Amino acid sequence: MSVPRLVYDDDCGFCTFVVSHALELGEFEAVGFSDLDEDDGLRARLPDDYEECMHLATDTAVYSCGEALEQVAKRTGAAGWWLTAAARGLPRYPEAREQIYRWAADRRALWGSSRGTTRCRTETSRRSAQASGASAPAVRRSAACPGALSRLGAPPRYVFSAP
Repeated sequence: MSVPRLVYDDDCGFCTFVVSHALELGEFEAVGFSDLDEDDGLRARLPDDYEECMHLATDTAVYSCGEALEQVAKRTGAAGWWLTAAARGLPRYPEAREQIYRWAADRRALWGSSRGTTRCRTETSRRSAQASGASAPAVRRSAACPGALSRLGAPPRYVFSAP
């Protein structure tokens, strides 16, 4: 089985923090949105609105948003993973999980500032281009924020293994 790929918003400081923590605890390949290519097989497996949340792609499935985070917690043994295992039997758990994920994701600038991370400022914004109907330009990062995992001491798309 190949290493699961964790696809995330590499322009988001908090998202990068969460992914770096997951990489410390488990074995994943981190793939930022800016690393995806339209012709890439991974991109083809993601939902059309893939930039709305994180994803975990395995050989057999793609988990998105709250379910992806739940799978990461389960695979890393992160604190609290057993809570999600217990909650799975509750009525409407999937809807509640996604609502909680969306609530937290919509406030990621707040969480990032509390962790000392900030959203990277890009010289060009693929989201602005997509909103205007233009094709997404290549993302160029400012010198203050050279790359998602590179500022954490690891290059993008690097596979980490738990000790």
